[in-house]
Amino acid sequence: MAREAIGKGASGIFGVATKNLPEPQTSAAEAHTSATEPRTSATEPHSSVAVAQGIDLKALDQAVSEAIKYPKITIWSTTIAAIMRYNQITTVRYSMSKEAKAKLKHVLQEEYPGLWEEIQKRLPVSLHDEE
Repeated sequence: MAREAIGKGASGIFGVATKNLPEPQTSAAEAHTSATEPRTSATEPHSSVAVAQGIDLKALDQAVSEAIKYPKITIWSTTIAAIMRYNQITTVRYSMSKEAKAKLKHVLQEEYPGLWEEIQKRLPVSLHDEE
């Protein structure tokens, strides 16, 4: 899922269908590869990819590095925006950002506990999300 989600924003994260996006090209050999196995480049031998708990550690290190440089995400949804704005209008000191962060954090920790743990190990303590 990770490769397919890149560049598709919320639709890649939450599995929402997207309009007219080209499907990634796969070879016959790739078609037989299990969806749970980490993907490797054609020049890289499979044995050289470090994998822990089914997580491609090379891809994880890249994701953490990019997240440290660019920690913001954007979600495009009229319905979600309306709910958040309603709460902002009707609730004193309501923060859309804090609400979105708390909700996403809860769902992602539950959905990907091993990945969450591996990321926390790689982040400097100063960048760990506050509770």
